[in-house]
Amino acid sequence: MKKFAGAMVIVALFAYSAEAAKPAKKPAKPANPAKQEQKAAPTGGPIKIEGFDTPESVVSDGRFFYVSNMGKELKPQAKDGDGYVSLLSPDGKILRKKLLPQNGFFNSPKGLIVAGAYLYVADVDMIYGYYLPTGKQMFKMDFSKESTTFLNAFAKKDDSTLFVSSTDTGKIFEVTIRGKTGYKLLIDGLKGPNGLKYDAAAKKLYVVGWGKDSQPNGEVGVVDLNGAAPVYKSVTTYKGYLDGVVLTSDGKKLVFSDWVRFEKMGWLRTCDVATGAISEVKLSEPIGGPADFFYDAATGKLWIPMMMEGKVLVEKPSGF
Repeated sequence: MKKFAGAMVIVALFAYSAEAAKPAKKPAKPANPAKQEQKAAPTGGPIKIEGFDTPESVVSDGRFFYVSNMGKELKPQAKDGDGYVSLLSPDGKILRKKLLPQNGFFNSPKGLIVAGAYLYVADVDMIYGYYLPTGKQMFKMDFSKESTTFLNAFAKKDDSTLFVSSTDTGKIFEVTIRGKTGYKLLIDGLKGPNGLKYDAAAKKLYVVGWGKDSQPNGEVGVVDLNGAAPVYKSVTTYKGYLDGVVLTSDGKKLVFSDWVRFEKMGWLRTCDVATGAISEVKLSEPIGGPADFFYDAATGKLWIPMMMEGKVLVEKPSGF
């Protein structure tokens, strides 16, 4: 990911004034600390950042972290106009609880991805793109004719092309975001495709599924893009309510999240892409709704939305 000039980002996008940026000699005591933005997180063990509204996805542009908030209720397909994206510092401080959109609200935003200088947001049946140095909306694509109300997760093929999952229709689309924009069907017939991760070197798109018919039968699979047509196959026999996925830097293991149940029982697992072997990722606690998490390779930490708990867990785990 490209890194952008800090002054440009902070001044233009986050609207920090010169006065606000200066440390106060005697900071005022918050009138109601419970409603204040999160204090800087400690740098030691696991921490939980509070104050979100059904957080679904976390991404970073290399300087800041962004969290999508679906809104007050766990209704991923609702057009209820109470969703937004938050801005966080690397130490876990909420810099702006509602960063985007600058005017109004999203409906139920889920997947986020950074491509070049842009942040893209999947919201029910729409994709929006924002130019990070200014926060201005520069991209909009309508998928309503596809009868989807559950555009979900992204993967980046390159700075001009994204993949997006449509969980309710069992499809994955390829989206052109530069030049002559548009989208096309990549593959269909999947069991609630959710999290995506593209391995550019291998030309393979990994996908984890939420499942179908309200059953925890989502798969860990891969779409091979080396041939004339995409070919899907499962990677392991493991099933569940699967959500987020990342690929280790050596390309040998997937790390994915599983809600298990709609309770504080969720966990993360690894999957060896060659053998399908499943291993535990040791976290400090079970998670209520481990959604579309982010792996920060620079620190070795996972940023995991605790969707049912309104929090984000930041932890350096063992097990992969």
